[in-house]
Amino acid sequence: METQILKYWTEYQDDNYSEAVVRELNTERNATVLQILKKFCFTAITIAEIGTGSGQLLYDLKRMWNDGCVICGFDLPKVINECKKRYPDIEFIEFDAEKDILTSVDVIIASEVVEHLADDFGFLQRCKIATNHIILTIPMSNYIGLNDHHLRAYSKESMQKLLTIAGFQTIHYHEAAGSQYFYARATEVKV
Repeated sequence: METQILKYWTEYQDDNYSEAVVRELNTERNATVLQILKKFCFTAITIAEIGTGSGQLLYDLKRMWNDGCVICGFDLPKVINECKKRYPDIEFIEFDAEKDILTSVDVIIASEVVEHLADDFGFLQRCKIATNHIILTIPMSNYIGLNDHHLRAYSKESMQKLLTIAGFQTIHYHEAAGSQYFYARATEVKV
């Protein structure tokens, strides 16, 4: 999986047009995630991004969020090594979304992650152990094909059902630029 992700990035880096398009989409996605955070999780102190990718969202978050906020990015080892080089003042930790569990955080952000996982339900259950608040982004089901790194596509309804079964209630849904955005809160809030 890690090799597939790095291959995907490399292919885009070799094509200036594709790189510009991806950068623009990621910029829009990051802005939307930040808007959702501001609207629903404005008191969050600890924020974890699983599947941090380039690390750009955490960089933006560090510049815009509360000074006392603790943010951390989690991803596969080679991805994390690149993020540490790019943003040395942000904490990044190796993490396998298929099996690892986070310690307690106020909010988990998972952008474009669940469609890559063999056990999407297990991932959401492990997230629920760590947080009461989750922000997910996934590609629009008609924008992706199933291939070596996209194991499934979700409609709005199928993701809401999966979130519900995992113990979350969808509070907010938004779609733009080929992505779907979900903010969900745990149905049984732990203190």
